[in-house]
Amino acid sequence: MKRIAIGLVAALVAASVAAGGAFGASSKPFQAVVGKYKTKAAATKTISKLDAKKLTGFKVETDKGKGSKYEVEKGYATQKQAKTEVSKLHKDGFKGASVENEKTEKTA
Repeated sequence: MKRIAIGLVAALVAASVAAGGAFGASSKPFQAVVGKYKTKAAATKTISKLDAKKLTGFKVETDKGKGSKYEVEKGYATQKQAKTEVSKLHKDGFKGASVENEKTEKTA
């Protein structure tokens, strides 16, 4: 009986840790943000422009703050990786691109 209880507790702990990783802190806390838009159509148009320049992996994220509702972004594990991507975006004409910390929603 004791072994079953210990096994059950271990399974529950493992499941909660796995769920915490999936639903808790993001594994990509930094974002290269191309821009913020009021309409999804404008954000989608920017994605098309990125694709035309062979810049892939960007997605439209819905923001819950005031003003602009949609954000075109791509997540990165480190701030350095995000800054490198923003440099590429600037060279390709996306001058408003910036690095944002996903947790604080502030420009890094």
